[in-house]
Amino acid sequence: MKSLTKLLVFVLAITSLIPLKIGMLTLHDHANAVEFFGLQSLSPDIEKIFLVLGAFILASMVMPVLAIVWLIKGKSEGFVLSYIVGFIAFARGALTLINFERHGITGARLSVTPMIVGFIILMITFIAAKQRAIKSKNP
Repeated sequence: MKSLTKLLVFVLAITSLIPLKIGMLTLHDHANAVEFFGLQSLSPDIEKIFLVLGAFILASMVMPVLAIVWLIKGKSEGFVLSYIVGFIAFARGALTLINFERHGITGARLSVTPMIVGFIILMITFIAAKQRAIKSKNP
């Protein structure tokens, strides 16, 4: 495995820790989840939403973890899945930013961070996939 592919695996692993942390927070530590999301108070309705949100966030970890497994096994599908993971992260951040702007919500942490992470994943995937393609053409 080339060094850029190793870097991609590392970035995907680190970025998988973010949804793991947020998922566990929303499932098990509602008081800190309220603080993380900048909400004013915790109500029974918010607790219900946190349980659903936590489950969905943890389920979203499937794609980056599968990409890691495939990249480690040397499958080219790992790069395709990495592109998808990066695009989804970037798009999620962009849509959040647009939505926040429309509603006058300040604080870019929840929108800009996924955009940056998605961009980084996309760029590393592009370079690593090109490096692998060149390597396979010239053994």
